[in-house]
Amino acid sequence: MELPARLSAALRTGLLALAVALLALMLCLVAFGFLVAGFCLWLTAHLGAPAASAITGAALLVLAALIALGGVLLARRSRAAPPETSEAVAGSAALPLLSALLGALVRKSPKAALIGALLLGMLSEFLSPTLPRPARNSRPQASE
Repeated sequence: MELPARLSAALRTGLLALAVALLALMLCLVAFGFLVAGFCLWLTAHLGAPAASAITGAALLVLAALIALGGVLLARRSRAAPPETSEAVAGSAALPLLSALLGALVRKSPKAALIGALLLGMLSEFLSPTLPRPARNSRPQASE
C-alpha cells in the first residue's frame, strides 16, 4: 500500500471516529434533556409548577457552575504544565505521517534505515541534557 493511500485511509478512519464521537455526544445531550424534563415533571406533580421550575433551574445552574469550575481548574493545570508537554503534543500529531515514511524507508532500504537509526540514537544521546550519573562504586551515605 502506497503512502497516499495509507494517509487517506488514516484520515478516513479518523473522520469516522470523530463522527461517531459527535453522534454519541449529541445522544447524551438529548438523554440529559429528557432526564431534566422528567425531573421537572416529577417535581411538578409533588410541589407545583412554579416550585418545580425554580428547583430545576437552580439544579441546572449548580451543574453549570460545577462544569465551569472544572474548566477553570483544567485551564490552570494546562497553563502550569511545562513547555515540553505542549511540544510533545505537537510532535505526536506528526506520528502517523512519520510512521508511514519510516515504514516506507525500512522497506526500501533496511540497511540505510538501521544505520540512520544508529546515528540518530548516538546524536540524541550526545545532544540531550542528561542528569549527572553517580560513580559506579559510590554508595549513598545515610544522613544523620
